[in-house]
Amino acid sequence: MLVRNILEVLQPLIPRWSWSAAVLAALLPLSAYAAVTVSIRPVDASNVWVASLPIGSQGVAASWDVPPGSSVFRAPIERGIQTLLCVGASERATSCRRVSVGQDSAETFTIESGREVRGRCLIGRRPGAKAVLRVVYAGLQSRRAYAIPFGRREQKIIDSVQADSEGRFIIPHIVPGDYVIDVRLPNGRIHRTTTITIPARKANEAEAAVQIRDISIPAGVDIAIGVRTRDGLPVSKAGIGLWQERDTNDEQPIVVEAKSDLKGNAVLSGADSKLPLRLTCSAEGFVRANLRFDAPPNEATCVLDRFASIRGEILDEHGVPRAGANVSIRGTSSRSTTDEHGSFVFRNLPAGDYGLRGTLPGYRTANVEVSVAPEEEKRLNAIDLVPGDAIHGHVRDAASGTAISGATVRIIDPLGAGEATSDDAGAFSLTADATAPMALEASASGFATVRQIRT
Repeated sequence: MLVRNILEVLQPLIPRWSWSAAVLAALLPLSAYAAVTVSIRPVDASNVWVASLPIGSQGVAASWDVPPGSSVFRAPIERGIQTLLCVGASERATSCRRVSVGQDSAETFTIESGREVRGRCLIGRRPGAKAVLRVVYAGLQSRRAYAIPFGRREQKIIDSVQADSEGRFIIPHIVPGDYVIDVRLPNGRIHRTTTITIPARKANEAEAAVQIRDISIPAGVDIAIGVRTRDGLPVSKAGIGLWQERDTNDEQPIVVEAKSDLKGNAVLSGADSKLPLRLTCSAEGFVRANLRFDAPPNEATCVLDRFASIRGEILDEHGVPRAGANVSIRGTSSRSTTDEHGSFVFRNLPAGDYGLRGTLPGYRTANVEVSVAPEEEKRLNAIDLVPGDAIHGHVRDAASGTAISGATVRIIDPLGAGEATSDDAGAFSLTADATAPMALEASASGFATVRQIRT
């Protein structure tokens, strides 16, 4: 049996005279939310509401009604999340600002009547009837889609207006500034305007709506899309997306989205006949298909493959199924834990080659190479575990060299391979795979966590 000696050294977290406060902070982590005290002016506004819209990669949107007669509201905002904090009221323009809070703070908002904006949406020479329009701030970088709220009704944010049968629309109240309008047409096409400036009202200027230039969207060409399985069967409710851009810096790419009907068909309208395009098709239970064309075809077919799957079981040296074993796909975050029958399964896999890794405390790591074809349900032979090797080490204070008892030593790569607790002499023992690289983590109260890689 292989024996590997490991010496784990923990660095003191902070000076000894303040360790108890640090441990308390570790046991009672700070809340994920901070309270932002929102002061609202003027105080006579009615039906006031507050909304937080995440514009980073994380966070959840939320909105609240401010109690009648109140001009102050404490909004719980997720810490460290890039957020658009907005305040609005009846017959008032929404006021928003970008915030990223780390602790309780205060913000003051003045909500004014703003200006009424009128415009018209055209598709070629035809009115863009029933187009849905949303407004965003020009120049505001966002990692997720958002729209400036116009109001709140029945606890839901209203963030769009709809054009009438003649393509005309009205935005009742908006703060003067620079904006971009996102237009979604009934046929699934999405158009983004260039920057539109809403001017402030001049002194002594009469109350009047701002008439912006027509939003003109080229009619483009139609493409008939069919979505089929590899067997030629129609795929209904598949999401279909079209993307065209003039160059990599195109601020107005042509985007069209649609869903296939019961026969697996859809028509995408508005493609530029002179530009190359990318076409994507996706549906639940299928691998996404990506197609490229140098120019828009009259028709195209997306062939979707169903996801493949891998099933298997983990047995110990006696041929007994083992529950609780960790099975992962190398190079991915995909993991599975064996059930009481020692079984595991990976679903929703594209065709390809995969490396599986199985771990269980007390055993060596098992590695299996697998290839799956499109739509294949691969059933593996049983994966047999081999008893592990003895791994010994000590945990000591880096500053004084004294032994640390009660420290937790855990194998974090491969995940689930084992953990141990140091004894009064600081010694620990693990049974795992000493023949392969591993990453160890040691932690103890009052000390910083240490990680070491053993090759």
